Amino acid sequence: AGYRDGRTDFASFEGASGVEAAVFRHPRGIAADSGGNLFVADAENHCIRGISAQGQVFTLAGVAGERGFQDGPALSALFSLPWALCVGPAAREGDAGDALWVCDAGNHCVRCVASDPGGGGAVVATPLGTPGTPGREQGLLNFPWAIVFDARSNNFLVGDKFNRRVVAFMPNGTNIAEYSEPSSLWPSAARFGARGLAVDPKSGDIFLSSSSGCQIWHISREPPPLPARVKCVADRESTEAATRAPSAVGRVASVSRVASGEG
Repeated sequence: AGYRDGRTDFASFEGASGVEAAVFRHPRGIAADSGGNLFVADAENHCIRGISAQGQVFTLAGVAGERGFQDGPALSALFSLPWALCVGPAAREGDAGDALWVCDAGNHCVRCVASDPGGGGAVVATPLGTPGTPGREQGLLNFPWAIVFDARSNNFLVGDKFNRRVVAFMPNGTNIAEYSEPSSLWPSAARFGARGLAVDPKSGDIFLSSSSGCQIWHISREPPPLPARVKCVADRESTEAATRAPSAVGRVASVSRVASGEG
C-alpha cells in the first residue's frame, strides 16, 4: 500500500521490465470512459487516479496524501476520501466532452472533474454539497458514497450514506428528488445506506445495495404524478437471491489483478 504512478501489474507481467508497478492505498470506486481509460477513487491517497488503455497509471486530480478541500486545476485540487465515481455530462455549460463525477465522501460533496473549454487541462468544481458541512437540508449531503448517471433522464443519483437516502440531481447540482421516507407505499424498513447503485436504462428504475441491512432494493419510478414504489428484492435471509437479484448487475467473464494496494 502507498502511492506511486507507473505501469499496472498486468502490463509489468507482459514484459515491461524495469518499470515500477503503480501502487494505491484503499482504492474504492472505479469508472470507465468511452476511450477505454479507467479511473479509480484512491480513497486514502485522497486523489483520483487514471489507468490508460496502454496500462499506464497516472494521477488525474488531487494531491497524493494531502487531505482537504479545494476546487480549481485538477492537480492542485484537494479531496477527502474520494469514494465512488461515474462518467456523465459536465456540470458547466461549455465544458468539453464528458466529465468524471466523484463522491468526495469526507467533504460531504459531489465533485466534477472536467476538461477546461479553454484548453487549460482538467478542472475540479463542486456542483453539490457544502465542504465540511454534513446535513440533510436542500443541497447538503452526509457522506456520499455511491453515484450513477441515469442517461434516460439526464440526472445523477447519489447514495447519501448517513442520511440513508438516494438523492437525484441535475448536472448543475439542483436536487430534483429524494428517495428515503416511508409512506403508505414504502415499508418502514426502507431507509438504506445505498452503497451500490444501478439504473435500468429502459425503465429508469433504481437498484441499490444497502450494506446496513445486507439487502438489495428496487425503486420503481412511476410516471408522474404517481410516487415511486420500493421493495426489497433480496436480503441476507433470502434463499431466492440468485433468481431475484437485479438484472442491472452484469456478468463477469474473467478477472485479472492489474494493480496492487490495500483495502
